[in-house]
Amino acid sequence: MKAPNPLTLLCGVALASLTCNLVAQTDPPAVPSGINGESPRGDKGGKHKEHKLLQALNLSEEQKAKVAPILQKARADAEAIKADASLSKKQKRQQIDAVRQNTDQQLQAVLTPEQFQKFQQIRAERKGERSGKGEKPSVPAT
Repeated sequence: MKAPNPLTLLCGVALASLTCNLVAQTDPPAVPSGINGESPRGDKGGKHKEHKLLQALNLSEEQKAKVAPILQKARADAEAIKADASLSKKQKRQQIDAVRQNTDQQLQAVLTPEQFQKFQQIRAERKGERSGKGEKPSVPAT
């Protein structure tokens, strides 16, 4: 079996990360989680989040059928990159960026310009929310 292209893996990881973050913005109230953040059914909710993203973009049935596998592959590729202990943090980031670029190219072929713009807007909002988490205030509270 041939090893996967690192660029493809990176795009998948990036899109998977993005998909999870984009959908979190429109998620319903949290369901009690099981072990390690899994739902009581045992999955981590990736498909549910993907579904929410597809709804937010107002896709046709034909578009949904094309976009869903693109997002699923990107998520799987991203998870593989994140799990690869042989890669440095910088290498992971580079590969994820490549996965994101590849995914964007594939999505642009399926989405209308307005839908793709909305997708990018949701991605940017999610990235902004992620980067703000865990930051400590620069001035101690009194």
